[in-house]
Amino acid sequence: MKKRMKFGVLAAGALLVTTLGVNPASAADRYMSCFTTGSSGSVELNGWNSTGPISSVVMKVYDEASDGHHARIRLATGAANGVDWNYFPWHSDTDGFGTYKTFNSSIPSVPNGHIGSVKLQVATFEHDTLLNYCEKWIDNPNPS
Repeated sequence: MKKRMKFGVLAAGALLVTTLGVNPASAADRYMSCFTTGSSGSVELNGWNSTGPISSVVMKVYDEASDGHHARIRLATGAANGVDWNYFPWHSDTDGFGTYKTFNSSIPSVPNGHIGSVKLQVATFEHDTLLNYCEKWIDNPNPS
């Protein structure tokens, strides 16, 4: 419970900074997080317009358990109906219990030119074997 509370404080702090930034341009368009046994993570999406790219993606993954496993995080893009997801590669935190990694990226284009939804997945792995995961997704804030 203490570990989840730690992530909750980090997530709440990130959300507070995101929503109470110095100027409106610094606020994230969207934020989501999830946790599963041994791992937690979050993503901030900025510059998500109605017809194309997401200019800033900040993913954070946290290893929540001293169990010898490691945490991974990835995103997927899809249509607003939650079908036909395009999964991106996993990003890993293999530094051990109590550590987190931040991954900065963008999504410059997608095959159909429109990002209807973004899915966040956070998982706990043993080597390349997925042990458990959580996922959340949100729809485009500015649908065309």
